[in-house]
Amino acid sequence: MGGIFTFFCLLLCFFISIEVIIASNESRPPRFFGYSISYVPTSSMEPTLKPGDYILFHTVDYDSIEVGDIIVYQSQEGIMEGRFIVHRVLEKNKDYLVTKGDYNTTVDSEVITSNMIYGRYIRTVGILSIFSGGVSRNFVFFLLIFIFIILIGLQLTSLILKYKKEKLKEENDKEKTILLEQMKKEILEEELEKLKNKNFNDR
Repeated sequence: MGGIFTFFCLLLCFFISIEVIIASNESRPPRFFGYSISYVPTSSMEPTLKPGDYILFHTVDYDSIEVGDIIVYQSQEGIMEGRFIVHRVLEKNKDYLVTKGDYNTTVDSEVITSNMIYGRYIRTVGILSIFSGGVSRNFVFFLLIFIFIILIGLQLTSLILKYKKEKLKEENDKEKTILLEQMKKEILEEELEKLKNKNFNDR
C-alpha cells in the first residue's frame, strides 16, 4: 500500500508540475481539479482582502453566481487587459455582471461576461501570507511542489528502512531457527549416545 501511495504521489506531482508550466506560459493561475491559488496585488478589495493575500478560488458556472460573491475574472479592456481581477458582484443579469472592489468608490467600467470568469473566491490562505510582497504565484506553486517531493522522499525512505528492518528480522529469525534446529540435533545426539552407553552397560 505504501508503494502504491508513493507512486500516485509521484504521478500527481508530475501533473502538477506540467500544469504550473502551462499556466506560466499562458499567464494564468494554475488550476488543479478546478481549484486555483493566486495573490491579491492591489488594495481594491480592502478590508476584505489585503494586498499580498493569497486566495483560494474554484471554477464556477455563470448561473450559480450570486450578487455578493467575490469572483476572479480576466479583464479584456484598457490597461488591465489580460490581468486577473478579484472584485465583488454588485449586479447580475442573464448576459453580464457588474462588479466593484470593496474599497473602490465606483463600479467597474467593464461588464463581466461568462467567458471572462475564472472562478469564485472561497477563502484566504493565511499560511501563504509569508510570501506576500510581490512574490510570483508560480514560485509559490513550485515551492509547494518541492515540499511535496520532499514528503514523497521521506515516504520512500520510510519504506526502504521498513524493508531493510523486515529483511534483517527475517534473517535473524532464520538464524535463530537454524540455531534451534542445531541445538535440537545436538541434544538428540547426546540422548542417543547416553542411551547407547546405558544399553552397553546393561549388557
